[in-house]
Amino acid sequence: MKILKLNRWWLYKVSPLLGIAYLFIYVNKITPENTAYLLFWFLVAVTGIAGTGYFINDFFDRKSDILSGKQNMVAVLSLFNRLLLLFILLTISAIPWFFLPHPPLVFILIGVQFLFFILYSHPLTRFKEKTFLGVISDALYGHIIPFLLTAIIFTSIFPHSRTPALPYSQYILILVLGTGWQFIKGLRNILLHQIDDRKNDRKAGFSTFVLKIGPLKTINSINRIILPVELITFVGVLIVVSLNIPYFYLWFLFFLIWSFFLFSVYRIRTVPVRQFRVKFLFFFNDFYEMWMPVVAAGYLAYCDKWFIVIILLHVILFNKIPVKIFNDFRIIVRNLITFFKVDIKKTNPV
Repeated sequence: MKILKLNRWWLYKVSPLLGIAYLFIYVNKITPENTAYLLFWFLVAVTGIAGTGYFINDFFDRKSDILSGKQNMVAVLSLFNRLLLLFILLTISAIPWFFLPHPPLVFILIGVQFLFFILYSHPLTRFKEKTFLGVISDALYGHIIPFLLTAIIFTSIFPHSRTPALPYSQYILILVLGTGWQFIKGLRNILLHQIDDRKNDRKAGFSTFVLKIGPLKTINSINRIILPVELITFVGVLIVVSLNIPYFYLWFLFFLIWSFFLFSVYRIRTVPVRQFRVKFLFFFNDFYEMWMPVVAAGYLAYCDKWFIVIILLHVILFNKIPVKIFNDFRIIVRNLITFFKVDIKKTNPV
């Protein structure tokens, strides 16, 4: 598990993809039996492909990780164990496509995915060290391609559904808006990763986007440009989705209200500028990773009680979700209690 670095991508990558899958399952009216079949092989494929990507990255990063002092699990493996692990990961990546829908575009996207795994970290190309190629390629293989694969797989299953319900024009619109949303989301997340990893990157001699323009300018760009554009593109996706899933957009509005109290936005004028800059950098991820999948699964369960199993399995597989939401609720309650105590003192001075 450490070699695959599951702790780095399981919740962050897989849970949002399952949320997207649940939405397409709902729209296409896929039966619970076929949903279980498709989701099982989908999870196997995602695990294999993501694991292969991290293996390739660690294999080519052995020297740079030594220079920067980062742990590299592949570096400590013998040649035989490296080949064995790569063979297992490629096998896990390949087997699901005997069972999942696989129109030609799926294999083209997977081919591009593996190509960018190599281009991103191979010594001859090292896109990850390039100022702009690094962030663009990460957004492509880490976000856009997985989104497109998910959308295609769960809309190419008409033999497994009762009746395909999503009009073709809306499907294309979701793909276009979703691609834009995933690109902006991917840019934000890779830039935040580069900010967090900038000391190690500097030791290794990299020339990343963050090291090129500086962490402060990067944070300002995220707050002033990337987050607003991400919000606009995601709202576009929500509007189209809500045409087929009644009132789905209301859950995002509820999340925004929830976040308003979680981050005590009503006290924003008292927050130091330095703290304000970093306050909202990650909060959209909470909706993508935690709220959206559970809400989408809830819609499925509303249509068919057997889909309750999906909710339970999702919470088990991603057990940080209920813990995080519960802790956030406690913070909201504490913030409100503090706010009203202060307000009472102001209106009734001793």
